[in-house]
Amino acid sequence: MFLIANFYYTLFRPRNLLYVLSHLLVIVSFTIFILLFVISDYTLSVVYYNSHHELPIYYRVAASWSNGGGSLLLFSTILSVIALAFWNLESKATKSIFTLTVLSGLILAFINGAFESLDASIDSGLGLNPLLLNPWVYPHPLATFLSYALIASSFALYFHNVYYSRVMLGFAWATLSSFNLWGFMEL
Repeated sequence: MFLIANFYYTLFRPRNLLYVLSHLLVIVSFTIFILLFVISDYTLSVVYYNSHHELPIYYRVAASWSNGGGSLLLFSTILSVIALAFWNLESKATKSIFTLTVLSGLILAFINGAFESLDASIDSGLGLNPLLLNPWVYPHPLATFLSYALIASSFALYFHNVYYSRVMLGFAWATLSSFNLWGFMEL
C-alpha cells in the first residue's frame, strides 16, 4: 500500500522522503523475510517447504530466495537499493519506473505465495531441494537477479540520462554473462 501511495506521489507530487521510505520498507521486509528462515519460523509456508532447522545458516539464508516468491522479493530488494542510489534525481519518469517495477515484483511475490501462512504449528520443515545444496546457491541467483535489476534500472535511467543508462546496461551484461559462464565452467 505504501508503494502504491509512493507511485501516486512520484507521478503527481514528487516527494523524496516518501520515495526513500517506501524503498527502505522493501529492504526491511526482505531482511525480516530472511530472518524468518534463519530462526526457522515454520508458520510461513515457504519456510516450511524450503528450509529445515538442521540446515546450516548459510543454506537457510539461500533458501529464502530458492522459491518463486522469495526470488521476486530478492529482485525487488536489489532494485530498491539501486533506486535509493539514485534517489536525488529530479526525473519523475525515472522514479516512477523504479517504483512501478519494485511494486510489480512485490505483487508477483505475493501471487507466488511468498507470505502465505500455515495453520498448524510445525516443528520441522521439509528442507532445501537437494539440487540447491552446492556452493553456487549464493553467487548464481544473486548475480542473475542483480543483472535483471540493473537491466530494469537501465530502462528507468534512460529517461534521465542516456549515458547512465548505457553504463548500467554494461554492468548488467557483464554481471549476467561472467557469473553464469563461470558457473558453467565449474560444472
